[in-house]
Amino acid sequence: MPEAVYFDEGQKKAIEAILSGDPSFGIKLDSKKSKFDAFNAILGTERMLTDLKSKIPLSFRGESIVECDPSNSSEVVSALVKLVLEMEMTPVIILMNFTYKSVLRSLKSSGLDEKVIIVDTVSKVISHVEDGERIFFVDSPRNLTQLQIKMINIMDSNKNTCFIFDSLGILALYHEENVVLKFVYSLTKLLHKYASSGFFVSAGKTNPRLIQFFDEEVKAKKFI
Repeated sequence: MPEAVYFDEGQKKAIEAILSGDPSFGIKLDSKKSKFDAFNAILGTERMLTDLKSKIPLSFRGESIVECDPSNSSEVVSALVKLVLEMEMTPVIILMNFTYKSVLRSLKSSGLDEKVIIVDTVSKVISHVEDGERIFFVDSPRNLTQLQIKMINIMDSNKNTCFIFDSLGILALYHEENVVLKFVYSLTKLLHKYASSGFFVSAGKTNPRLIQFFDEEVKAKKFI
């Protein structure tokens, strides 16, 4: 059974004002932005960010596997971007489940597009794309060597980076289990060598043999 959600009086009034179409609501909200945004705190990325911050301290440095329900994977990735920025590191998103276009739309709406580096392993399979200043492309999720080279180049050019892998599960679709295990192990060692950090999102059932490679295992709360 889903957990009950409770609202204080201020939140109830804000929600009622939106539903009623109160034209003065925008003015009221502008004057109270610094206090609380009722919707951002209970919906989407913000509630996931709150959950992750309760489990991952801002001082964390290392590699962590973040397990979540598949229905919340996009919110987890977005929340991790914001968390990494609060940690005062540069987020580098490794895309295996989403394309750069869909992610950029979300980042631009939050004003974060110029603060993130993207490595897309999906788009080159379906369209002609070229590397940019903050966007890099890998031929496909099959080309693990090329992905590692891109990561090394990014770490050589950018200090204090934190990599966010949007889906460990996708690797299992392209590679045998032993290849996935060796690759993830090598990545954790690579990040450690460069004093970089990483969050590896695992949506759904996680291979228990993967967990041994990480400093921390985090289970994100499921939101409906």
